[in-house]
Amino acid sequence: MAEYRLSCEVLGHSADVRVVRSFTVLGEHRDRLVTASRDGTACVWAEETSGNSYILKKIFQKHTGYVSSVCVIPKDPLSGRESTLIATGGQDKTILVHSLDEDVKEPLECYTGHGDLVTSIVYQHNQLISSSWDGTIRVWRSCVNSESIPAHKPAVWALDGLFVHDGSRRVLSCGADRSIKLWELDTKLCLQEYRGHSDVVRDVKVASSDIFLSAANDCTIRRWNIHTGLCLNELYGHSAFVYSIALLPGFQGSCFVSGGEDGTLRVWNGDVCKQVLQLPANSVWSVWCMSNGDIACGSSDSVARIFTALDERAASAEVLSNFLAAVDNHKAASSQSDIDVSTLPGLEALSRQGTKHGDTQMVNNNGIPEVYQWNEVTEQWDKIGNAVAKAPEKSAVYEGKEYDYVFDIELDEGSPVMRKLKLPYNKNTDPYLAADDFLNANELPSCYLDQEDADPSEVDDKPTDRLIPLRYLYLNHHHMRILLNL
Repeated sequence: MAEYRLSCEVLGHSADVRVVRSFTVLGEHRDRLVTASRDGTACVWAEETSGNSYILKKIFQKHTGYVSSVCVIPKDPLSGRESTLIATGGQDKTILVHSLDEDVKEPLECYTGHGDLVTSIVYQHNQLISSSWDGTIRVWRSCVNSESIPAHKPAVWALDGLFVHDGSRRVLSCGADRSIKLWELDTKLCLQEYRGHSDVVRDVKVASSDIFLSAANDCTIRRWNIHTGLCLNELYGHSAFVYSIALLPGFQGSCFVSGGEDGTLRVWNGDVCKQVLQLPANSVWSVWCMSNGDIACGSSDSVARIFTALDERAASAEVLSNFLAAVDNHKAASSQSDIDVSTLPGLEALSRQGTKHGDTQMVNNNGIPEVYQWNEVTEQWDKIGNAVAKAPEKSAVYEGKEYDYVFDIELDEGSPVMRKLKLPYNKNTDPYLAADDFLNANELPSCYLDQEDADPSEVDDKPTDRLIPLRYLYLNHHHMRILLNL
């Protein structure tokens, strides 16, 4: 197996590229690329005839929130479909079907029915089948008529169909309950359940009529026998969540690629990882193998990239040099703290009174950045911990769903043991709504939300009062003490 190297970078998105797919167009000798992003758009790209670069052909931007899934619906004159269509699923719980015709601006259809983000879409037997964080699989007869199959609690993460391998109407699903299930869509029955992963299962790919692969947050990839339910192999290599797997063409399912939260794309031959490609990004969200054997991937740095094993398709020396420099710079930046302790005031700053109850400040105590909060009642600064670094830009999972951050929150409610809670948070979420949801979920009083404008004389000296307002929470995330200013 030849080694892969960078072919080109596809630039245009302004946020994480969450999905990559490709398809062929009759009369064209090169695959077209589809990318979907957290910037709320999906884009179709065509490779230039000179190679090693892609141009934007069409942009879809009708979802509210980010685009989370993509499916290519192939041209099928027998069913009356004269051109290829693109289906996109979103954070807004809908599936939109788009035309590739540049003159058609609006979606052709909008599928509604899911109760949460749409995680995966497949097309087989002239039907769309989708999955969602609402825990269901839906089989669509039309954009308003679907059958719902309760599949995984609390969320379904991915689907893959067996139709191209055996002609059946069966699909595999994987979910937050750490399981994989085989479904017969006609009867809506679960035919087989596969267990072995110790964390959320993020992706599943059918390799043949007998074998499939799965990837999970337990950092492993597993190979399974579809019929017996037995796990044949457990593959190690990634050092963090494994998000996506894709099969390389021409190897009968034995060679594949994977991407994950360690920022790497890995090429596998059987059970052996043959190559590790490090990207200048925290996460490789999606991988896809194109018909010519090239590998496409989307990552958290807003870039889609193409890697190739062919010398004639490799990037120029200059482009490759810039890419490797970006990888080195990312590694260096990831190893550094974002707090310059030398710029912080010393302990003498604690001799000055705060302006209001709940004020916070960071001071340098012999090279250690410490966080203090002003207590209007005792008229002193209370230490609430050390600030080491900002929360890393990596995703986290809470109750089977993905968030930018899941913070550990410790509440001192006067009992001998601190109450430990979880606060999931996405960067594009209104912080006050996130705070309000957190209070409701944990049955906490609304007074925790914001007392910034409260009269300090009305705030008594209860331990809980010293932890509000919620806009200034002392949190513990990935073993780092941080101050989140919501």
